[in-house]
Amino acid sequence: MAAKICKKDGCESPVRRNRNGVGMGYCEAHFNPALKADARVRHTSICKDSDCSAPVQRNKNGQSMGYCKEHWIIHTNAAPLRPLGSRYTTTDGYVMVKVDRRKSVGEHRVVMEQHLGRPLLKGETVHHINGVRDDNRLENLELWYSPQPSGQRVEDLLQYAVTTHRAALEALLKGVPDESEPAA
Repeated sequence: MAAKICKKDGCESPVRRNRNGVGMGYCEAHFNPALKADARVRHTSICKDSDCSAPVQRNKNGQSMGYCKEHWIIHTNAAPLRPLGSRYTTTDGYVMVKVDRRKSVGEHRVVMEQHLGRPLLKGETVHHINGVRDDNRLENLELWYSPQPSGQRVEDLLQYAVTTHRAALEALLKGVPDESEPAA
């Protein structure tokens, strides 16, 4: 069996082999430059669309996504095509609402925020009473408060309750007898 020779024009050196003994196509001297040259061909910086010569869209790591921004949206059915206010259901069953160009929010959160007349605060979550994630009727939603970390100081929790839920606390306290009075 003849020894494999480097693919580089004019090079007669034997090919580099991997740990399994398989020839890698290039000799030791030409192996890495060959990879870099192949990479330039594979990862072009011009849009794949045949009629376009715009630069490609890149992800957060700087890797090419293959298409320019306009064609990437068309070919991938990306979220920016959804109009504001549109609704869709996620794979885990939540109904989402498009609230601005790049952000969608759970419909259950939007319903609760409209009911409260304010945005949800840090630590507040909306719970579906019947467990059905796409049932976003107000009567099926509860506001839960679960701060992180779970070991919260009583003073802080009371301050939160008084500033955020004053009306509900006053209504509860009206029906509770004053503990300073002796029991009859």
